[in-house]
Amino acid sequence: MLAWTIGFAVAASVAATSSRTEGFTALSGTSKSCVGGKIHSVEYSTFGPAADAFVDLDTLDDIESIRCDLDHTRLQLTFHSEVVAAEYLIKFHDWNSHFLVGGSKWNCTVKSDQPGLIVRRVVGADMPGAPSKYLNVQAAEARYDEIYSDADISFSTKGECSPESFEPAADKRVCVGFNTDCVTGATASLPIFKNQYVDIECSDCFIDFTLDVFFSITIRDFTVQNISLGFKDIAVNGSAVVTATAQANWNTGIDKILQAIQTTYLINFKIGSVPFMIFFELPVEIKGSFTFASQAQAQFGAALNWGFGGCYLTWDPENHWRDITPTPTIAYTPQFTTSASLNAEATFAIIPTLRAHFDRLLTYSLTATPTVDATITGSQASKQVCLGATYDVALDGLCELDINIPWANIAKDWQWSKKIFDSGSHPIAQKCIPL
Repeated sequence: MLAWTIGFAVAASVAATSSRTEGFTALSGTSKSCVGGKIHSVEYSTFGPAADAFVDLDTLDDIESIRCDLDHTRLQLTFHSEVVAAEYLIKFHDWNSHFLVGGSKWNCTVKSDQPGLIVRRVVGADMPGAPSKYLNVQAAEARYDEIYSDADISFSTKGECSPESFEPAADKRVCVGFNTDCVTGATASLPIFKNQYVDIECSDCFIDFTLDVFFSITIRDFTVQNISLGFKDIAVNGSAVVTATAQANWNTGIDKILQAIQTTYLINFKIGSVPFMIFFELPVEIKGSFTFASQAQAQFGAALNWGFGGCYLTWDPENHWRDITPTPTIAYTPQFTTSASLNAEATFAIIPTLRAHFDRLLTYSLTATPTVDATITGSQASKQVCLGATYDVALDGLCELDINIPWANIAKDWQWSKKIFDSGSHPIAQKCIPL
């Protein structure tokens, strides 16, 4: 009896899988594109619905615009005319088992400035106030493990290219920056704190990450079996220089999110009709305390240059999360100018979080906390003013899944976090200015 029950269950499972994959086709290949002077490479081997099972909004010239709702269950499509909208209403009645897909061009987000893809399963459609140019489409969010029964997909960036000839040249990596164009240093001076006694600005504060990014996913029987991702050849360039004007015996503490233009980076590609997207952002927090024991007017801080190597992360059901930690090289160069003797102490940190959103898959973040402790001392008797400083750099990683994994792994593995690196306290070369 037990054997019969097990056999029946296996047969039922095979039948269910066979039903889900009816009409599926295999698709495989490689592609390279030149985007922003960088080579984007995609390799794929998938088994999923045929092309006629997708409604690709990117290819429909009859659509003027798309509005998206808050909970991803409805879209409003605006067509060029009432006649065209009526034709598509009939089509959508036949598309109630299709996937509705579209790229970031439709800007399908409401709550944030982040771009978003459209990957949904059509439920139904209606026309409000017919006749009308508008169609309301009811839909359910879909993930890649609902589309593909089996898939091996990988993406990477590496190398520089010319859009005209698309001939690879020397390596040119992705650059994500804060208050910089990744070329000329700080874009603007950033105000930190000001009152009648003290004025503090981040006069030369910026940071940028240059790197290569890679990602791969394996799906078997509609279930994720492996995820690998990370950044290669990470280089961080930046500056944390403060300009302060203060009255004697004044101190202040700050903790704020700096508002400045971010140099973000957006990656789009398609496999057949199915869109994929990776989006980077770089929010920055500044923390600090400043104490002035004399009247002060000075510019002080440090330029930074770090090489982090690679940060890699991989997951599978048996081994769970595994990571390869970097072996950083860290260099600071003191920056100091003043025209008078002063005594001051400062501790400040510019804390960037490099956040990569692999849309509908996961979000991977690296938070760097470079803290600088600076002491400025000087007098007319010594005929000089000196900046002495130390640094401490910490790096924390966080990954949160946005796609299902096997039931047995969800509670433990939906999130991964780790302190990846901590340099400890190290001195920065002293810099003195004669009076």
